[in-house]
Amino acid sequence: MSVITMSVEQVRQLTKRRKSSKRAEERAAIETRRLTYRVSTEPVQFRLPFPPSLNRYYRTAVIAGHAQTYISKEGKAYREYVIKEWRRIGITFKGRLAIKVAAVFPDHRPYDLDGLWKALLDALEHAGAYEKDEQIKAESIEQDRIEAPGWVDIILGPKPGDRQGTLFETEW
Repeated sequence: MSVITMSVEQVRQLTKRRKSSKRAEERAAIETRRLTYRVSTEPVQFRLPFPPSLNRYYRTAVIAGHAQTYISKEGKAYREYVIKEWRRIGITFKGRLAIKVAAVFPDHRPYDLDGLWKALLDALEHAGAYEKDEQIKAESIEQDRIEAPGWVDIILGPKPGDRQGTLFETEW
C-alpha cells in the first residue's frame, strides 16, 4: 500500500484548478444557451416561482480553514427551473435593461424584498436572459399580495429612454 502525501499548497493549487475549470465550463454553458436565443428589443412578461431566500440559496462551509460560499441544492434547483422556463421564451437581451417585479408572497412571514433580487437576477443571467446583471439599469419591485405557493411576475426589457415607450408604465 502506497501513501501519497501532498503539502497544503499542492492541495490549494489542485482546488484552484478545479474551480477555475468548473467556472470556465459554466461560462461556456451560459454562452451556448445565449447563442441559441434570438435577440429581442421588446419587453417580455413572464411568471416564475417565488425564489428561495438568500439563506436557503447560498451555503457556507469551512474548507481547509477557509470559508467558502456555494449555491445550495435548493438554489441550483431554482436556477435549473428558471433555465428551463427561459428556454421556452427563447430570447436574450443586449444593452441597458429595466426589470419590474411584482412579488406574491407565499405566506405571512416577513420577507426582505432586497433578498429576492440576488436569486432572481442570478438565475436569469445563467438562463441567458442577458449577459451580465450589470446591464440592468432600472429596477422596480413591489409586494402584490400573499397567496400560496407564491410567485413573481416579471417584466424585463430595454431600459426606458432606450426605445419608444416606458417599461414602467406597463400594466400587469
